[in-house]
Amino acid sequence: MENMDIPIIYGMVNNGTVCAGPVSYDGRNFSLTETVPLSSIDSLKPRKSRGTVVLADAGSLSSGRFVPQFVERCKVPGNDVWLIESVYDESDILDAFLPGLEKLVIPIHTVMDDSVLETAIDISGDCIPFIVCREGKALGRYRDPTERIGKLCAMGFGTVMVADLDGSIGEDVWHIMSDHCRTIPYCPCSRYPDTEDRAVDVFPFVSRRSLR
Repeated sequence: MENMDIPIIYGMVNNGTVCAGPVSYDGRNFSLTETVPLSSIDSLKPRKSRGTVVLADAGSLSSGRFVPQFVERCKVPGNDVWLIESVYDESDILDAFLPGLEKLVIPIHTVMDDSVLETAIDISGDCIPFIVCREGKALGRYRDPTERIGKLCAMGFGTVMVADLDGSIGEDVWHIMSDHCRTIPYCPCSRYPDTEDRAVDVFPFVSRRSLR
């Protein structure tokens, strides 16, 4: 199978328009350092074949809350959108699946409990769990990313996205995780593991935490 780089873009709503740009991460919050309208990005404009883009709601990731104003505006013509949006309960999942959304990527540390993830897979096979890691540990109640991905696969998820936000996950851990199921790594501050697919930043990502 051919390797696939899936572009990932952080966005926010500014005066009713979804804007995107370089992102700064301080260990908790994701802030756009400058912005351009999402519709102006050349690499996302319609072309002969449809593309795929991961659109991450920077405000939602920072607050851990569902932001309906962003979800309602996250259309990218000519592209299948994978939306990263914080989800707390079943109603958030249902509200997220608007026309044009290909996948809902759920940061699992924001859900009320694992029953929400079990409900997600019942609602749609287009839900992808998102494990966010810092200092080698997963955010949330379950800190071991290898155990966490094992539980997710046992629930029935066939694909999991994993973020290593500070380059702290070792190659051996990546191997263990990818043995469980299809793992899509997102490593903005470090070398990527050898996997078939990966999420790659379109704009620069600066982790102020990793520079300390």
